[in-house]
Amino acid sequence: MAAAGKWRCFRAVLQARAPIHIGWHELGLIQRTRYYIPARAMWGLLVAGLTPRLKSGPELQYEATARDLEDCLRFTCFFPATDPSDDSQLFRPKYVEKRGITYGELTAAEFESRLVYSQTSAALEPMQLSALDGALHESEFLSPVDPKEKKGVHFVGYLVIHESLDTKLVEDTLRHCCAGADRHYGWGDLQLRGKLRDAGGGPVFETLRYAGGCEFMAPSGGPHYLPAHLACDGAESGFEGALEAVSGRDWCKTDGPGRASQPRAELCWAPGTRVANEGTDIRFEIGAKGLWTRVG
Repeated sequence: MAAAGKWRCFRAVLQARAPIHIGWHELGLIQRTRYYIPARAMWGLLVAGLTPRLKSGPELQYEATARDLEDCLRFTCFFPATDPSDDSQLFRPKYVEKRGITYGELTAAEFESRLVYSQTSAALEPMQLSALDGALHESEFLSPVDPKEKKGVHFVGYLVIHESLDTKLVEDTLRHCCAGADRHYGWGDLQLRGKLRDAGGGPVFETLRYAGGCEFMAPSGGPHYLPAHLACDGAESGFEGALEAVSGRDWCKTDGPGRASQPRAELCWAPGTRVANEGTDIRFEIGAKGLWTRVG
């Protein structure tokens, strides 16, 4: 449940300064990447960046920061674009009848030929210069430059910030941040372009609207396209798209990163799902890690 008090919605543009790999699934030796930055990855990025700014002491208190942020920060997925000034130009997934998932105006194949590349590598044992069986892998990544347009790639999304959290702290965290895998090898570098822009009252992702608090609204008439994972509630007539089991792994206090798993996966409609809501508005609430649920 969102905290009481005033919330504000901000639009953010992050410029990619290096390859971006957001783990998705494996295909043989290939480590696939998602074609956008999920809200959960943004949650991890902001917990990591805000902890040194909010907590003091001999140890970084990531768990305490994560609990605090549940009451004062929400975010959508962030989608790539070469022209970040216009939400209609985002390479955002959309389910189109008879075409399947497109990315903006591009088919999946066209998007991949433009922005998705891969790099092969292997972890070597330094004393013997040898690798373990299965250590060879190929990682997909989103290019920081669109070679066709000869433009830099940006990621565009929205943050909803409670009045109890200083917006300047969030802005400073995003000024230089990292998302995804292989960050220690130079990947994942992102930089906030300009400042956070107040988006309250205006359209969000073309046709959706910010409804106040932690809620967004799909006005009647549609169609609309979900910009996040939406938990299935069994009453989704008019929804068309892909279903995904959403899970994740968190920091474990005793064993380190990635050692604590969520208690169960959540069945969700994937970003890009088409919502045809003739005759009625639909309201959605953003959860603490970016998962949407229907209101009412």
